[in-house]
Amino acid sequence: MFFSKGIKGYIVGVVLVKTATSSLSDKDSFAVHLLFWLHLPVVILYFGLLFVPLSAWPEKVVFHFWVFVIIVGAEVLWGLYMRRNSRKMDIVCPLTSWMQFLRGYRLSDVRNYGHSYIAELLGVFGFRVRYSVVNYFMMGAGAIILIEYLVFA
Repeated sequence: MFFSKGIKGYIVGVVLVKTATSSLSDKDSFAVHLLFWLHLPVVILYFGLLFVPLSAWPEKVVFHFWVFVIIVGAEVLWGLYMRRNSRKMDIVCPLTSWMQFLRGYRLSDVRNYGHSYIAELLGVFGFRVRYSVVNYFMMGAGAIILIEYLVFA
């Protein structure tokens, strides 16, 4: 198992966090690191719930649907707000924008609304993924969540 009980699991966890944290820029502040890691539970909820069987949690479909609605709703609302700065409507994660803003990028900078936390997270672990690929996975997961809701709720 990935995180087993005992000292081995603890060591693996510490090594992974140290490796990932050291891979972030040394210029990044504590607030940037905090926002970076605050994304993780959101991403785990969004994608991880796809792998929870209905037999284990019958209400999962409804819960996952509302997680999806809240995440996408927040991103659309933030995208509408960001439209004032970028003159372009895009779905933008508020946590990513705040993280990029703390890194010194203006809200109108393409590195603010054209950036993906998931791509950055995967890059920390050595996997290079383009922003557009992450968007396709997000849309695919969203479609699965909607289909599950329509079929099983």
